[in-house]
Amino acid sequence: DKSNVKAVLSVAHRNLSRWSRRHANLNEAARKREDRLSQKELISNATGRDGRDDGVGGSFQRSRGHRLVDSSLDLYAFALGTLMRRANQPIPRAPGSMENRGGRLGTAPLRRYIDGMAQRQAIAVLCDYGGKPLTKEECRLAARLASKANEAISNIKAAKDTPQGSRR
Repeated sequence: DKSNVKAVLSVAHRNLSRWSRRHANLNEAARKREDRLSQKELISNATGRDGRDDGVGGSFQRSRGHRLVDSSLDLYAFALGTLMRRANQPIPRAPGSMENRGGRLGTAPLRRYIDGMAQRQAIAVLCDYGGKPLTKEECRLAARLASKANEAISNIKAAKDTPQGSRR
C-alpha cells in the first residue's frame, strides 16, 4: 500500500535528517562534508543545469530521496565505526578516508574493494563469521592494495583520455 510506504519513508526521513543535523553539529568532518555538498548543489542550481542528478555535465542535486539515502549511509558508517572501536579492532579504510576526515566506511562493498574488506572485517569481528579478523597490518595492506588499484585505474582512464600519438 503506497500510503504505508510513504508513511515509513516520511518517518525514516525525519529521523535520519535529525541525526544528520546533530552529527554535523558535533562532528567537524561531517559539517565540512555538508558544506561541500551544499556548495556543489548551489553552484549546479545557479548555473542552470538540466536537472540531471547523475553528475553528467556538472549537474548535481539532492532531492529528498538523495538525502534519505545519503543520511542512511552516513548513519551506517558511523554505527559500524563505533562498533568496531568498541570491539577495539582495526578496519580497512581507503587512504584519506579516516574518521577525522568524514570518510564513509563499508558503504559500497560491490563497487569498492576496500569497502568489501571493511564489511568482511565487520562480519568477522561482530558476528564471528567468515574467518579470522584481519590484523592491523592486514588492514594496512588492504588499504595499500586498494590505493594501487585506484591509481592503476586512474592511469588507464588518463591514457584513454589522451589523444593517440600525443605525449603527456
